[in-house]
Amino acid sequence: MSSENNLFYEEALDAQRLAADSFARNTARTTAIMDGLPDLVLPQVSINGSHPDDLLAQQSAVITALAQLQRRMAAARPHGRDYQYRPAEYVAARDAWTAREALLMALQLDLVDHAKAISRSVQR
Repeated sequence: MSSENNLFYEEALDAQRLAADSFARNTARTTAIMDGLPDLVLPQVSINGSHPDDLLAQQSAVITALAQLQRRMAAARPHGRDYQYRPAEYVAARDAWTAREALLMALQLDLVDHAKAISRSVQR
C-alpha cells in the first residue's frame, strides 16, 4: 500500500502541519515575552566575588534543570486520544502547551548565551 493512500499517513501529515503552524504562532508570542524581559547583566568576576567555576556551575545547573523540565513537558504533551470526543479542545490544549514549551526553550537559550558570555569574560 502506498503512503499516499494510507489514512494514518494523511492524519500524521495533518498533525505535523498543525504542530508547525502552532509552533510558528507561539514562537512570535514567545519572542514578544522574551523581548519584554530585562537583559541579563554579567557578573563582575574578581578575587572578592564568586569563583568563575562556581558561576559557570550555577548557570549549568539551571540550564540542565530547564532541559529536564523540557523533556518532562514533552512527555506530558496533550495527545489527541485524550480529547477524542472534544477535538476542538485538543487543538487549544496542544497550542497552549506548545506555547509554554517554546517559552522554556527561549529561556534556556537565553541562559546558555549568558553562560557563554560569562565564560568569555573569564577567559580574557
